[in-house]
Amino acid sequence: MPQNPTDASRTALVRALVGITAGLTADAVLVRAARAAVELTSTRGESAAALVLTTPDGRSLGAASARGTAYAVVADGEQAAQAAAELLADGATLVRQVLVHGTASGRLLLRCSTCPPGDAEAVADALAAAAGVALGNARLLEQAEQRRRWLEATAEVSSALLGHSDPEAELSLVADRARVVADASLAMILLPAGPDALLVEVVSSSDGTAGKVQGDRVPLVGTLCGQVLSEGEAVVVDDPPPGAAELRGDLLCGDAPPGPALLLPLGNVDDVRGVLALSRPAGAPNFTTVDLALATTFGGSAALALDRARAQSDRAALAVLEDRDRIARDLHDLVIQRLFATGLQLQGMARQADAGVRAKLDSAVDSLDETIREIRTTIFQLNRRPDSVDLRGQLRDVVDEAARPLGFPVSCTLSGPVAEGVPEEVAGHLLAVLRESLSNVAKHAGATAASVTVEVGRDVVLVVEDDGRGYVEDRHGSGMRNMRSRATKQGGRLTVSPRASGGTRLEWRVPLPVG
Repeated sequence: MPQNPTDASRTALVRALVGITAGLTADAVLVRAARAAVELTSTRGESAAALVLTTPDGRSLGAASARGTAYAVVADGEQAAQAAAELLADGATLVRQVLVHGTASGRLLLRCSTCPPGDAEAVADALAAAAGVALGNARLLEQAEQRRRWLEATAEVSSALLGHSDPEAELSLVADRARVVADASLAMILLPAGPDALLVEVVSSSDGTAGKVQGDRVPLVGTLCGQVLSEGEAVVVDDPPPGAAELRGDLLCGDAPPGPALLLPLGNVDDVRGVLALSRPAGAPNFTTVDLALATTFGGSAALALDRARAQSDRAALAVLEDRDRIARDLHDLVIQRLFATGLQLQGMARQADAGVRAKLDSAVDSLDETIREIRTTIFQLNRRPDSVDLRGQLRDVVDEAARPLGFPVSCTLSGPVAEGVPEEVAGHLLAVLRESLSNVAKHAGATAASVTVEVGRDVVLVVEDDGRGYVEDRHGSGMRNMRSRATKQGGRLTVSPRASGGTRLEWRVPLPVG
């Protein structure tokens, strides 16, 4: 028995509703709802429809539009807004809000200029309700898939920690997995570098940004990363963030405008070891509360990697200390005593020798005395604890830090009373100039080798040389002016000149106070 038109319409509507709710992804729901709206009204005239996903504040995220038998899906917010605007240009277009769990999450737009009164409204109402249910189900499935990916990533990282991997490689794995699972373009792990800055220790990027930001320093004061480290609370930055220009350097997004970001503390509130920073391109979806919860759990594994690295470092430091103590005892109890006894023997022989031999023996005794003094200085240095880092150690730390952004180790030569003979104010300027000059080599020189020499006598002299493309004033800008200012304020000077074999030689010289 054939169905009457009313029964047929109802049957078609039911089938459309079932088809929409069967969609397992947001894109599938968008397409099925838009096509169903057109198919259910096209028998009564030309019709067009679109289903637009929106944020709670009304920004478009994506859309599917249909006209006749053709349909299109767009994932770009601007294109989605344009698709809606084209339909809304006709005042006869119906607009129905799509609610997902009570929250406005989209709009269904339907235009049918020849539909009988009430028909288009009924179709729009039913499809909008079905789309809301289907989108809610799709989001639940998406969240379940998110959880699965985060759990797999957490298990992978935890498994790596149980092995004997290099701590640096473990941190790289943490950053790589976090970036991929969070659908981010950039992931960074920042660790404290002194009392006032964070160092970008590990970077994972999908667009080649890693080389531009690795090794950079982020101030603790006035930055989001510093806030996370000091307060131990995660920060979610939506797109577009307020004051985007000011946040660009903080989020380290290179030249691109910053998009959504998620900054997580590594460790607990009372002992934050570092910051895991995830960012997406401008215009990408914001990080959700689900992202935050899952990433926080994952961040616990990253904190475990830091703990393991610290434990390994402590064990290595303890082994070095024990070795130093043994060497210091041997030098004092054995070597110095033997040298002292040898010196006494030579002095006794000198009293019995003629003038020529006596002079040579006295010279040998003087050499032994100088050797004993040097050994005692060495014993003193061996007995210093690693946590009492003097200027000599700080200089070497800066040089070691520079190896990562440079891509090669830097040779370092220190001579004179570096640890004892440099006033604190001059030492602060010296460290800042060394750090800035090595940063310039990394960013501008294109060098394959570099060396650092510090000599302390009547002056403090820092020389940094590289084999790069040579010095260009404009390329170094304010950094070079700051280094020159640090020299002149102390009565010294800064000299930058080309090397004969290619590259640049920087000399920073400051006189030391007399007396």
